[in-house]
Amino acid sequence: MKVIKLGLKYAKVKNKLVLYVLGNVVYSILMLIIPYLTSLIIDIIVYTSDFDMLVGYCIYIAIIYLLRLLLSYFIKLLYAEIHITASYNMSRDFICHIHNCPVLKTDKMDPAYLNQRISQDAGAVLAFSIFSVVNILKSSIEFLVAMVIVFIISPIIAAASIALLGIYIIVYQLLKKPLYERNVLNREEQALYFSKMQEQLQYTKFIKIHSLKSFFLDRLHLAFSSFRHSFVKYQRTSILFYSLDGVVTVVSQILLYIAGGFLVILGSMTIGSFILVGLFFSKMLGAAGYFFSLSASYQDALVSYNRMMDILSWEVEKNGNAIPKIIANITLEDISFCYDDKQVLNDFCYNFERGKMYGLVGENGCGKSTLSKIILGLYKDEYKGKVTVNGKDISELDLHLLRKDKISYVEQESVLFTDTLEKNIFLWRDGNTNPHAEGVLDSLLSFVTGMPNNWRSMVAPKNNNLSGGEKQRIALARALSRDSDVCIFDEPTSALDKEVVDNLIQYFCRIKVSKIVIIASHDKRVLNVCDEIVML
Repeated sequence: MKVIKLGLKYAKVKNKLVLYVLGNVVYSILMLIIPYLTSLIIDIIVYTSDFDMLVGYCIYIAIIYLLRLLLSYFIKLLYAEIHITASYNMSRDFICHIHNCPVLKTDKMDPAYLNQRISQDAGAVLAFSIFSVVNILKSSIEFLVAMVIVFIISPIIAAASIALLGIYIIVYQLLKKPLYERNVLNREEQALYFSKMQEQLQYTKFIKIHSLKSFFLDRLHLAFSSFRHSFVKYQRTSILFYSLDGVVTVVSQILLYIAGGFLVILGSMTIGSFILVGLFFSKMLGAAGYFFSLSASYQDALVSYNRMMDILSWEVEKNGNAIPKIIANITLEDISFCYDDKQVLNDFCYNFERGKMYGLVGENGCGKSTLSKIILGLYKDEYKGKVTVNGKDISELDLHLLRKDKISYVEQESVLFTDTLEKNIFLWRDGNTNPHAEGVLDSLLSFVTGMPNNWRSMVAPKNNNLSGGEKQRIALARALSRDSDVCIFDEPTSALDKEVVDNLIQYFCRIKVSKIVIIASHDKRVLNVCDEIVML
């Protein structure tokens, strides 16, 4: 099955899966021995009264239970390691896939919704896959052994039990489709509900400031109502399906008591054999019930599998392999771009050359940030026109390495992540790799000495210990610490004081001879030193 195939692809953790399967098979075999020994003990008590033999069989049972406990301990440890490692590997691959998808696609997705969806679905697929491999082997062994033993002792009971299994098959075929469809809807509504729950926490400050408690709680209640409705519909179908197990068990037990009791009364069966039939009959039904519950569980896992495949079906950006040694020019030809139905850029043309500083000017919403992202290659499949770097089409370039090594970009909204101040600035590097920027970096990061733990101070996306200006300084320092060929800044001075702005402008003027500097700004101090003003 495709679900199991996907799960096992990630569950093969250093041969631990093989040990886990073998351990469970041995465990199952040990458990099959116990009913047989139990029946012998009962017959000894009732018919032979041999105390030494009784003690001997009790010792065997004690040894088997001890082995079972030890084996169970190691099996659970193996499963824990397999599952957590496989979950990480699977989730990581899906996150990498999302990273490779177009920005316009991922920007429209709710992160909380995606996170809940990936985590829940990965866990469901892995749990089903790992348990299925093990339980199919265990249940097959138990069913075959139990069926043979029950058939040897009482062919009538064995034949009747096989007939009862037909009930499962008929009902499963009737409920399979609605079980799947309602589970799909339930999963989707659950993800949306958790997304709205995340929203309540994410915007707590905003809710307080604008007194929007009732408004946001109404949004949560609406999402919960939809989730509750889908959950109840799914549970009705699911409970109906699984309730059949109890019906079959009751009917089977009655059949066993009547047929087995009749044979004991006639003297055709010992009490020990009667109990043995009962125990193995229960195991046989349990194993058969597992295979039919497996079908229902498969429908549940199939929902998760299809949702994961839906994410993998998202088209990824194609990436070239060319890397220019030096970026001498970036040319945009007839660039047109729309956000949904809103035209932002229309037949825009410009040539950005090394050695110059450019100021992007225009009203809010005119496309300054969009133009920056087009130059970065973030929207390369979303616009009309052509972008070339040194005359080579941007689609031929390795944009991942280009953005890493050749282009620095500062967003209008400073982006911080939960880690030390040092990691937020230098990222994967051990420190500043741009010796030319030491003076301006000292100016930008002068506030660091006042932090509680200096460079080791922790920052976060919503760090209230940092002002807007300090957050902007961190973002600028992050870009300037790299000696990139192209520097793109989106409103870099909006929250900075005069002294820092002056140092920054001096740095821009000093480095522009060997770089392409593009600054989207309303600040006249910045625009006055630009070589060219680009009106949008």
